[in-house]
Amino acid sequence: MTSLVTFSFNNKYRLVITDNPATTITLGWNQVSGSSPILYYDIIDHGTNWSNYSNSKSVDRSVYYKGMNNTFIKMTGLTPDTNYYFIIKDSEGVSDRFWFKTAPSTNKKLSFIAGGDSRNNRAPRRKANLLVAKLKPTAVFFGGDMTNGDSSLEWKKWFDDWQNTIADDGRMFPIIPARGNHEDSNNSIYNLFNVPSSKIYYDITFGNDLFTMYTLNSEISAGGNQLNWLKHKLSSNTAIWKSVQYHKPMRPHVSSKSEGNDEYSNWSTLFHDYRVKLVFESDSHTVKTTWPVRPCSDKGECDEGFIRDDISGTVYVGEGC
Repeated sequence: MTSLVTFSFNNKYRLVITDNPATTITLGWNQVSGSSPILYYDIIDHGTNWSNYSNSKSVDRSVYYKGMNNTFIKMTGLTPDTNYYFIIKDSEGVSDRFWFKTAPSTNKKLSFIAGGDSRNNRAPRRKANLLVAKLKPTAVFFGGDMTNGDSSLEWKKWFDDWQNTIADDGRMFPIIPARGNHEDSNNSIYNLFNVPSSKIYYDITFGNDLFTMYTLNSEISAGGNQLNWLKHKLSSNTAIWKSVQYHKPMRPHVSSKSEGNDEYSNWSTLFHDYRVKLVFESDSHTVKTTWPVRPCSDKGECDEGFIRDDISGTVYVGEGC
């Protein structure tokens, strides 16, 4: 007796947090060939035996972009803090078996990796992705500039390298992406990651109002609709901890970069007023951690519009390295 297993031809997998991370997650991939893909998933590992999986879902969105058939399925109604195993079956066969773990809905320990600017040095990018698989974070915050020229070839290579974040046992880790200046338009993030807003600003809350991450878009006006959205979200948020990520820094820590005055004038006071404790910035290809600071206008004591405040200040970190 012989058995034959045929494999579906899909690749460039990505998990994206687009909603409540305890109960919802989005799976994306490139559907290279074949048709009618179905996602099968369960809290029990059935390997590649697709018929044994308790849950199935068809495609929610498919968009041809950057030379890939970007295919997305959102899984909802998941159990918090639980392992889920899954495969993709299409007309040509079955994928490898992968798995992920939903975030807790209670205020348990969480861990995150944050960074950006992977566009111009592929070897360190691959090594950093391998660290994701080893460190096993709750999520990865990515501050934009995934590629240099926003080309199809570069994005294909980026997603190939992103597969290094998958652990040896098939575990995947989700990303929360922001847009950088090397993404030519909002479409690059929206069509490749299916984030919840085509304007690329959105918020995700972890735990029982434990921690909220606000993803902002420094490539569009910091004021206007984005500012109104941010004011509304911050004023109604009851999370214990709040963080923000966006690409271009308010005060870059390299001389070659221009000041982020639009972001400073629209966002910095809100961060202080609503107790945003940690902000992740990218773009400058350096490493920084500030003192806790708050915005100020006294030219005698202020340093580039900020003054140290160890009690209620905001720490700015990152710059994309």
